[in-house]
Amino acid sequence: VMPFGDCALDISSRLSRDMPLLCLAREIGAHSGEHGHGTNGTACIQSLGSQKVDRVVFLSDMQMYGHKYGDSHFGVAIEDYRRQVNRDVWLHSVDLASYGTPAVPPGKNVNLIAGFSEQILNLIAMAEGIGQEQSKCVPSLEYVRKNF
Repeated sequence: VMPFGDCALDISSRLSRDMPLLCLAREIGAHSGEHGHGTNGTACIQSLGSQKVDRVVFLSDMQMYGHKYGDSHFGVAIEDYRRQVNRDVWLHSVDLASYGTPAVPPGKNVNLIAGFSEQILNLIAMAEGIGQEQSKCVPSLEYVRKNF
């Protein structure tokens, strides 16, 4: 989990899979301001470095910029990460404001979602095909938490 502003702040070590959702939100909110107040979503991807992850779930209003205002490098950062670390990483880009300006264009292993609800995890699982080989049912939230 990396809240971002001018830079990204990895707070994953401060969170637990067993934490209730509101406690997670409170913990993330407690670090507001520690990462600045900009819109540099690229910093999240760059902060991964060589750490291999299977998916990136990016929550934003998509009104973000790279190192200077008006210059978005998010798509380039994802492509660099794919080229250097994990070519199969999934990007689930959740547009919280629905302005219609995605951070990246549609493509392989890119899932563009607008809005937010408790069904986000189900949409992510469906996009990745998780559980479909066993059943046509969408996996439960408990299954996703246990396995991811």
